[in-house]
Amino acid sequence: MRRLILPEVLLVIAVVVGFVAQAALLPANYVYEKSYVCPNHIQAEFIPANTSVTGYIRAEHPFSAYVIISDSGYFGEFDPSSAVMMWENVTAVELDFQAPGEDCYLVIKNGNTSQIVEIEFKAEH
Repeated sequence: MRRLILPEVLLVIAVVVGFVAQAALLPANYVYEKSYVCPNHIQAEFIPANTSVTGYIRAEHPFSAYVIISDSGYFGEFDPSSAVMMWENVTAVELDFQAPGEDCYLVIKNGNTSQIVEIEFKAEH
């Protein structure tokens, strides 16, 4: 019985150490996600005020992306006309902009096809 428990405990320790190391190595102003998303899924990533944002968003099928000023970060239903910046029905976005003087969010809305969406950006003062 002990022989089975030891490998399992070592595996759990290795996973925890891996997560801690990754969190320590990646700066707080850096976002990287590659995930499978459902049709019309909305995802929001925080962008601090007055930061320089560089990076990209990529997918095989069309999606839309918006920079929106918001205090809540909730975007179940949002009005794209209130966006500070927008990219609609695209498969790739190269991000290179100065965030406005208020905290905002990069909101990605998937199109009508399930797909893998890759997001990578950093926001630096």
